[in-house]
Amino acid sequence: MPAITPDEVRSAAARLRGQHVASPTIGSTWPWAGAADVRWKADLVQPGGSGWFRGFHHWLLRSLGAFPGVSFVGPTERLLAAALAAQLHRLPFTAFVARPLPGPLAEAVAAAGGEVEEVADPERAAAQLQQRSGSVRLPLAEHPEVAAGLATAGLELAGALPADCTIAYAAPEVTAALRAGLAAAGRTLAVVGVDRAAFAPAALERIIAAVALQHRLQLGLEGAAVLAAAAAHPGGGAVGALVVE
Repeated sequence: MPAITPDEVRSAAARLRGQHVASPTIGSTWPWAGAADVRWKADLVQPGGSGWFRGFHHWLLRSLGAFPGVSFVGPTERLLAAALAAQLHRLPFTAFVARPLPGPLAEAVAAAGGEVEEVADPERAAAQLQQRSGSVRLPLAEHPEVAAGLATAGLELAGALPADCTIAYAAPEVTAALRAGLAAAGRTLAVVGVDRAAFAPAALERIIAAVALQHRLQLGLEGAAVLAAAAAHPGGGAVGALVVE
């Protein structure tokens, strides 16, 4: 991810103000966390069920009027957030997937005015659409404007963490953005990326079930792994976590 300055994060937050969900930071101790004092930002409450909505929407705000439509190739967990961001900007949206989508997700994308095309090579199909129509593929965290949008979640999280919190956990793809957001708020926490393969599926399912019971929020495996890593952090003090999915 390209370097993002504190001023760029704060500018992104100003552009997004009032256009996304003020996601909660939930704390402090829970049965799944053992003795750990975990404070986690539930950014999966953004439109489309993903904190990536911040990044997609911010990129579109900064690209206003530059292209006739957008396409998406990437994790299906982020697909609806991408479609809703495109709908907000009244842009045609096409998602290219290698396998059929679950029915409810396909219906939600269609309701947002998007199209889904099942193809053997999504990357190639997106490139061909761009050649034909000028429709641009939505970037991920490698783009500075997407990253700045994601970093606004870290900016918000910083203000919700206790002074004794020195470490935060997140999925690897968003750790740099989280670090930039924390820095924009004057926090220099260590930020650790979490590989969900390090945790047994049964352990992650227990966290998913506990969060669903306590908060009526449906985590994915990525979010559950972030919470599992935060709960396993050794030592005392508060531990931060960002669930973007």
